[in-house]
Amino acid sequence: MPVAGRRPQIKINNTASLRDAFANELVKLSPPELTLIDLRGSSNLHNFNLSPMTTCPKLTDLDLSECAGLDYVLLQSQTVRSVNLRKNPAITKVSP
Repeated sequence: MPVAGRRPQIKINNTASLRDAFANELVKLSPPELTLIDLRGSSNLHNFNLSPMTTCPKLTDLDLSECAGLDYVLLQSQTVRSVNLRKNPAITKVSP
């Protein structure tokens, strides 16, 4: 049962075992109240997809910083206000 005033968040940091398939399932199965996804330092994450537009309807913050292997990000959201992609040398494409 959610605690009053607490915003649902997912934080998985500095985890080399986090891969694309897990991140995709995480997005698909997240509760609609989710406000933050923080996968900072996931060195084996290569693609991140926040799609379709109805996925994570209350998400406001996304942290994919320091994901050394991340090269593609697809964001389809009208609610995301903050995206952290710093220190991602492999990124070749970010699509809104």
